[in-house]
Formats: sequence, structure tokens, C-alpha cells
Amino acid sequence: MMDLPEKFLMIAVLLAFAYPVLKRILLEWAQPARMELLKITRKILNGQKYAPEEKCYVRAIADKALDWKETAMIAAFFPYYLAQEVWKKEKTDSVYSKLSKDENFQRLVDLEIRSSIAANPMATMIILVEMSIALLVGLIIGAGLDLARKIFIDILTRNRPIPSQPATSAAG
Repeated sequence: MMDLPEKFLMIAVLLAFAYPVLKRILLEWAQPARMELLKITRKILNGQKYAPEEKCYVRAIADKALDWKETAMIAAFFPYYLAQEVWKKEKTDSVYSKLSKDENFQRLVDLEIRSSIAANPMATMIILVEMSIALLVGLIIGAGLDLARKIFIDILTRNRPIPSQPATSAAG
């Protein structure tokens, strides 16, 4: 019969071997999504129908798709971002509102989430637990799944760059 410290040690050893294998499997699973994400990002950034601020929003999402630290930050600060989203006065982001109707953008967000899962599986598990709790509470008070998706997108784009203003001609 094993005592508690031996059980913890055995679990730690198993996780030490299982985590790299899991990470490799997830990275292989996410690779096609990352390639498609790159194609869609290029399509949007080179597209004429998108405004500069929309392109910055998309670039911010694409830049964070491969960053394991971003997934860890979301896990660490999820309760804060949830509270911020629920109680902020301005309820709509006009850039997000416009882009959320675009089929390419919707696909880009789905691919980014898939890529983030592979980037940091441990943080993803923490986020899933946090989101499950938030969704249960949200469903009880009537917020639902739209709020959870919007919070995730807001977290990803919170540090998006400000679009550069077009140069004006000084000739007169």
C-alpha cells in the first residue's frame, strides 16, 4: 500500500512522461489549423473590404495563435477578464461587431482557439474548468455562450496595435 507522498511522486513521474507526448500529439493536430489560419490572415490583411482597424484586430489574434504564454495568461486572469466583461459600461466593440459577421473572421477565431489549445495544454485545461464554471453561472443568470466567446476574443485582442493613420500631403 502506497502512502500519499508516494502517490504524488508516481503521478508526477507519469505526468512528466505523458505531457510531452500529449503536447506533440496536439501540435500535430493543430498544424493544419495553423496553416489555414495563416491563409485566412493573409486574405484578410490583403483584402480591400477590411478597414485598417479591422486588420489590426485580426493581426492581434493571429500573432497570439502560437504563443503559449498568452494561453497561460488567459488561464491566470480569466476571472478578472470575466468580471471586466460582465461589468463594463460599453457593451459592444464596433470592430468586433463588424468582424463577427464575417465568415473568414469566424473561421479565423475557431482556428486560433485550436492553435491555442495545442500551444499550452495545461493552461487550456485550467481555462476549460474556469469557462465551465462561468458558463454554468452564465446559464443560470441567462448570459449564455455568446458571452463566453466574446470574452475569449476580447482577451486575445486586448493589446491589439493602433492602426497607423494615412500620411497626409503637406503640398498645398
